[in-house]
Amino acid sequence: MLHNLKKNLFEILVKIDKNIMINIDDIEVETLFDKRGDFTTNTALKFSKIYNSNPKQLANLIIENFNINDFEKVEIAGPGFINFTLKDVTFNSQLINNKIELQNTDKVNIEFVSANPTGPLHLAHGRGAVVGDILSNLFEYFGHKVTREYYVNNTGNQINEFLSSILYSISNKNNLSLDENQFYKGDYINDIANNCYENFKSLFSKELSPSDRINIVNFAIENLVNQTIQTLSSAGINFDEISYETNIMEKEYLPLILEKLNKSELTYKGQLNAPKDYTGTQKDNDLTIFKSTLFNDDEDRALTKNDGSPTYFANDIAYHEDKYQRGYNKLINIWGADHLGYLKRLSSAITSLHPEIDFSVVFCQIVNLKRDNKIQKLSKIDQISSEINSIQTSVQSVADTVSATNNKIDNILSQQTQLQRTVDSVSQNIEKLSTVTSNQLTYLSNQSQNITEKVDKLSLQQEREARTAAVEGARGTVVVDSATGKTVSGVAAADATGDGEETKQSLIGSVLSGIKGILTSPLALGGAALGAAALGTAAALRKKAVLYFGGWISPAIIGYDFHENIYYEHKLSPCGEYKKLCSHCEKARKAISADVFLKYINKII
Repeated sequence: MLHNLKKNLFEILVKIDKNIMINIDDIEVETLFDKRGDFTTNTALKFSKIYNSNPKQLANLIIENFNINDFEKVEIAGPGFINFTLKDVTFNSQLINNKIELQNTDKVNIEFVSANPTGPLHLAHGRGAVVGDILSNLFEYFGHKVTREYYVNNTGNQINEFLSSILYSISNKNNLSLDENQFYKGDYINDIANNCYENFKSLFSKELSPSDRINIVNFAIENLVNQTIQTLSSAGINFDEISYETNIMEKEYLPLILEKLNKSELTYKGQLNAPKDYTGTQKDNDLTIFKSTLFNDDEDRALTKNDGSPTYFANDIAYHEDKYQRGYNKLINIWGADHLGYLKRLSSAITSLHPEIDFSVVFCQIVNLKRDNKIQKLSKIDQISSEINSIQTSVQSVADTVSATNNKIDNILSQQTQLQRTVDSVSQNIEKLSTVTSNQLTYLSNQSQNITEKVDKLSLQQEREARTAAVEGARGTVVVDSATGKTVSGVAAADATGDGEETKQSLIGSVLSGIKGILTSPLALGGAALGAAALGTAAALRKKAVLYFGGWISPAIIGYDFHENIYYEHKLSPCGEYKKLCSHCEKARKAISADVFLKYINKII
């Protein structure tokens, strides 16, 4: 598409003045894929002097000669930039019909999520899961053989602390004399501890041996990993390979790694400066140190500890050496933004060992969720629990409001009954009293009608608020007023306003924009995947979602088996037209009401 745009611009410039000599390579077209458009060019700015024109005049002349059949709009921006917005039909056609057929395909390993095995998933893991799965799908689409891998780092101090936490919980609940300190907190630790105690009850009648401790902690880790894999699988995210750090260490890659790096003169023996917060005594044993400063790292990095055992850094190199030995020539890791400083040392070590390896890392930036314009901290499990409690409190508040409204309506109904009796009495008196004018009679009748209308409106409001409270109480996430489309409470990803149809159009439009960004620009993966992460989060909470599909395409193609899919089929479905509604799709969409969505939500409940 970029080449075609450059070619069209070149032909237009030649047509404007054949005597001016320009080179097609001098024409610049860049991608945007945002609200400004899909592509932009500075052609008018760049060549205005050559054509003896100001930039906007030349831009107008270019647009007049431009064939816009494939574009939704072509417009001038700023001092003379020209922005192009593709029609959705054209965009999809480019994706479907211009698939690149690769002759020499790579064997690709994409490692993502790889959550710490000492705790459950959190929101950031869900985001990384969606990015990794989408990236895997893209590589498979273009013909690569892809392995989705999950890595379990089940060694080190964190595992010892995890075991201590479990044993501490067991001793407290079962009156055992175990001298342990609790490092990890939360109800999940107590749940794991109970499970471990039931499976290894006989072991706690005596002092635990080292092998007993290993068996207990391995059992706990295996249970957490299985729960994580099942949670992700429920969202349609699956893995081909699960690798354990302990299994990698058994292959003893460290001597091979040290030998290769030493031959390349990238290691030396010595000591590193102690960390700023280190209060212990420096040992005299020489460490094996990697010269990572040669690759613009802040300092050199140790590969061995004082006792000769590998460091975390060395184990990570060994893990990627194992990937290489398994035949992968393209390695991609999905990391959180907090690992940004780790990239230089690991990348330099891997490429030093195997220059032919294509190694890269995709970083998922941290997402801040706001409530009342205040950032909500959700990085820790206890903070997440606090947020859930807060949401539950909000739900209860809405329920209390509905209850109070019910009482008010009951009082109004009672007042209406009394007023109606009064009106009846007055009417009888009016019949008896010939002195009462027709105007007075009309006035009293109107007053009665106004009272009835107010009561009816309050009844409708009661029904909407009660329905809102029921949905929010069951879902615990977000409630949208079925009549107005406005967000009532919860942690909605966007503040949808307007009536129901406007809200649906807005949401559908944002989904289409997200798809364009994800499939077209790898640089946009981090941001575009945010919307999709909601499905991963719903799955982690063991909640279903209701997904709407218009007549343009069937959920049999892109729907989710786990969730509820709403689809309105007509005789021409699927028509493939989803930028502008065709008459058939429009009829189907007009038939949708808030009650349809409520039906599916109630089904989930």
